[in-house]
Amino acid sequence: MLQTTIASVLGALLVLSSSSNAKTNFKKCSTFGKSSDDLCFDTIFDEFIVKMGVNGTDKDTSLTICSDVDKNDCCTTPALKSLLSDDWSSKDTEVWGTRYFGKCKNKKFSLQKGPIVTLSTESKTLLTVESITLTSKSPDKKNKETERFVCPSFAVAGKNNPTGKQTHHCGPGPHRFARVVKTEIKVGAVGTSKDVYIEIGSDTNKEVCENKMRHLLGSEWKKNSVEKFDQSDFGDCGKTLFKVLEQPKIAFRKDGKDALSINSVTMEFDIVDPKPQRLVVTCPKFDLVCPGSGPCRKELVGCKTTNAAGSSFGLSTPRPSRPSFADVASGNKKGASRVQGNKQTAGGQSFFVDLGDNKSKTTTTFRPSGSKVQDLINKFENDPNFTTSTTKKPGLLKRLLGGGSKTTATTTTTTTTTTTTTKKSSGFGSIFG
Repeated sequence: MLQTTIASVLGALLVLSSSSNAKTNFKKCSTFGKSSDDLCFDTIFDEFIVKMGVNGTDKDTSLTICSDVDKNDCCTTPALKSLLSDDWSSKDTEVWGTRYFGKCKNKKFSLQKGPIVTLSTESKTLLTVESITLTSKSPDKKNKETERFVCPSFAVAGKNNPTGKQTHHCGPGPHRFARVVKTEIKVGAVGTSKDVYIEIGSDTNKEVCENKMRHLLGSEWKKNSVEKFDQSDFGDCGKTLFKVLEQPKIAFRKDGKDALSINSVTMEFDIVDPKPQRLVVTCPKFDLVCPGSGPCRKELVGCKTTNAAGSSFGLSTPRPSRPSFADVASGNKKGASRVQGNKQTAGGQSFFVDLGDNKSKTTTTFRPSGSKVQDLINKFENDPNFTTSTTKKPGLLKRLLGGGSKTTATTTTTTTTTTTTTKKSSGFGSIFG
């Protein structure tokens, strides 16, 4: 119940913060081939939020970002560090802005499911990160829609990962991108011969699409019939990805003054994510009653969301918890909780390693894959010739003039841990407060 309330608040804030034309601009990933039906979008990253685990480091640490459409389209940040703060420290939350991105600043990436992110460190001892959240914006400055991607836990360096690198294909979060696959509609005792339209919309932005539902041959919407429609029957709506926080909005509209009764609606959506998922939305019975001769519309309420059989949607693929209401209201961007993988122990500390195969291991074995994305992940984690870009630390005067860091007072103390959020800023304000 609490998560539902938080999701609703966050969704409302996302809608309020978006302009009327703000939405993700999708395009075909390719013109020909098996991926010609896949949809991609361009984005520019503008912030990295790193939630540290119990094992920190003072060694140079950086991020490599790659497109999941073009495996050769990558960039590596300089070592993410600042002058007057302790970076990558235990249980800290670090917020890195574009001034730390180096060659990654203002770089446009084409994405389908999400960025491929490699965490690299020069540390020889274990470094644990609970989550990394990447925010991005549209290359079109008139489009104010923002994107957010969440990477699960990292555990790099140490005896179990001596390469000092780990790679994840990071998916959208807390929202998801949904694409309608098929629907089954059970008509009640009252049918209609008039045209019936189905409307699908996002619950976080203004994206909405409506399509007249009909088959090429045959008559629809007869009483007590079962109407089945595939993705191709949805026209342009079947080619649209909807940004969803909880579930897509669904509405029915019809022409004419006669009524229509529906006993149930079951609609399935593919969730575009590094892990294939299928979302099933089931809506209860309703009547579409038109008081006059014009069209009438009914937005469906009381719909329930479940995961399809064999899908990893839901509890089997835990996502970072959403920020609390206080965090959202105050603009505090921390709050993504640990995504649990397989629990391991190193140096007396418990941490979670995302092994990707749900099997408990003390070491990770990398296997060749036919997937370009998986091949890229294997390359970054196993190739000894792959090195991260680092920069020489500037002199004191340049560092005084060019930037440092400012620690904001967002410290929370419990009986066991202290969590600090550090926001990186520039100029003398970071030195003199």
